[in-house]
Amino acid sequence: MKLISILFIVFTGLCSAQNYSLINGEVVKSNNDTIQVQIRVVTNLFNDNLVDDSSFSKDIVVYKNNTIEFLKPKNIKSLSFKNQCNETRKFVSDGKVMRELIYDGRIKFHRKLNFEYMIGTAKPIYYIIGEDGIEHKVGAFNSVKNKLKLVTISKPELISEIEKNEMSCRGIISVLEKYDDI
Repeated sequence: MKLISILFIVFTGLCSAQNYSLINGEVVKSNNDTIQVQIRVVTNLFNDNLVDDSSFSKDIVVYKNNTIEFLKPKNIKSLSFKNQCNETRKFVSDGKVMRELIYDGRIKFHRKLNFEYMIGTAKPIYYIIGEDGIEHKVGAFNSVKNKLKLVTISKPELISEIEKNEMSCRGIISVLEKYDDI
């Protein structure tokens, strides 16, 4: 029994341990100043290249010229960095939190993670922002297909594409790319 207790404590400690790394990135402040910085991020305990999105859920810690700065989302317009696959990831501020910009066309597609710190989970919430700037929250009780039909109403030829689409992130991006191409 004592061995099981010790193993449980060690396992719990490993699971809750956080690893921090610095990544090169760019921050555009709300006053449009663009700065090249190192951003402190939480990384996977076993793979430093995997950035945890919780790094962008509160204040953003940046280092520039050996000075540390704590930036609140309300003071940031956007931040971007290259991930482990050398793809640029961009986060934009809604004034309260940072959202990942998944697609940036005439219609924008954002993802925000809602963190439940007490139980250690994150639930994604998606937003589709139409050309008119109106934001449509996509959740469990409102259909992605209906929201896409609403924001692409000026292109009725996309309705069949939306209907047959599985509505994964890739599928939504596919519809939005077609909207931009028409």
